[in-house]
Amino acid sequence: ERSHSTEVRKERSETKKERIKGEEFVEKVLISSLWECNSEWKRFIFHFM
Repeated sequence: ERSHSTEVRKERSETKKERIKGEEFVEKVLISSLWECNSEWKRFIFHFM
């Protein structure tokens, strides 16, 4: 029982790591593609990250 919950937790943290990596990639793409936009728009985007 105990070892099972450890496995599940490990799996979850792996998934979380993958998601964070994905979010960082999206962030970089957004930043680079929207760099020319005005600061209001940038603030708006960063607010939701």
